[in-house]
Amino acid sequence: MPVINTLHKEVWLAIKETAKAWINDNAFRMAAALAYYTTFSIGPALLIGLWIAAAIVGGDAAKTELISKLEKMVTPDSASYISTLLDSFWGELRGRRVPYVGVAAAVVAATAVFAELQSSLNSIWGVKHKGGSGLLRALYERAVSFVFVVGIGVLLVFSIVLTTVLGAVNAFFSGLVHVPPHLVHGLNLLIIFAMVPALLAVTYKLVPYTRVEWKDVWLGSAVASILFVIGKKLFGMYLNWSIMLSVYGAAGSLIIFIVWVYYSAQVFFLGAELTKVYARRYGSKRKTTEEPLEPV
Repeated sequence: MPVINTLHKEVWLAIKETAKAWINDNAFRMAAALAYYTTFSIGPALLIGLWIAAAIVGGDAAKTELISKLEKMVTPDSASYISTLLDSFWGELRGRRVPYVGVAAAVVAATAVFAELQSSLNSIWGVKHKGGSGLLRALYERAVSFVFVVGIGVLLVFSIVLTTVLGAVNAFFSGLVHVPPHLVHGLNLLIIFAMVPALLAVTYKLVPYTRVEWKDVWLGSAVASILFVIGKKLFGMYLNWSIMLSVYGAAGSLIIFIVWVYYSAQVFFLGAELTKVYARRYGSKRKTTEEPLEPV
């Protein structure tokens, strides 16, 4: 079976090249930096998304749906930590006029993680920053980061509205025909898990300073999404018998959140490396030559 043997060989070479690039590009260091920035940026970033969603569906409904989705996407303790942050932020801002200085501070904090993410993806692709003075370049990068923050807010609004519509349709038809609860729950999960690869694909394509085609990003996005789900399950199993919470006490949720973000960042960069390898071996960045690619 020469075709199958060739396929197996290509898959193995792609895996080896991805792992080698992942190590050589210092993914461990980049993941640690991204986890650090995320710890301080997650609250303001979600708060901006919550502001956008609250303007459309109401503050309480937006916050409830956001927490519900986070519980399905991250570990329970990580969701608990984020929920505590949102309760603190939202409790302070609710019912009072938000000062412009506070909004600006939230924007700067929220965009920090995206600026670090962009720098890491540029490093993976081996591209340099675009030209321009230091100040102009920094402003440009912050503007791009802010667009992504707003984009996540819009995606959150779409998800919340769609979930609300599904709930209304279910309530309407429940009096006419029997709608199995697991069907509605399954649709909600489908919406959530469709968001993850879509967001990864958009990030892999648009964030780095190099041209990446859509056909190049889907494999890396799919593999990273699967590893996210597997990691969440394994991490949850580990926490069931781990003494981390009892050892660290009140700081346990924060420690667990940082560890989970660190793992997620590793998976994210692995997906980015796979995207690069796929683009260069089989996709839009493959060299137009009669000679086969050199094995790793």
